[in-house]
Amino acid sequence: MKELIDKLKQNPDFLKFEEWAVNEIEKLDSVAGLDQMSNKLAGEEAKVRILAKDKIIAILAPFINYAGKKAISEDQRKEATERFRL
Repeated sequence: MKELIDKLKQNPDFLKFEEWAVNEIEKLDSVAGLDQMSNKLAGEEAKVRILAKDKIIAILAPFINYAGKKAISEDQRKEATERFRL
């Protein structure tokens, strides 16, 4: 099975699919568009996005390694706090 997956990962068409899939997962893993919804609707949308993202990652796990969002550093957090006066 591993040999088949390794061979698949070398296929140019699969690489295009992988790029597209990661892009779609990142869209689901963002808060884009939630600010235009009511709080209740945004909360429901966020739950659906998380569920969809987790299911897609679980299905594609043997083929695609999605590392997820990177945690911000303490310096980045402090900079954002100062910039937005939080």
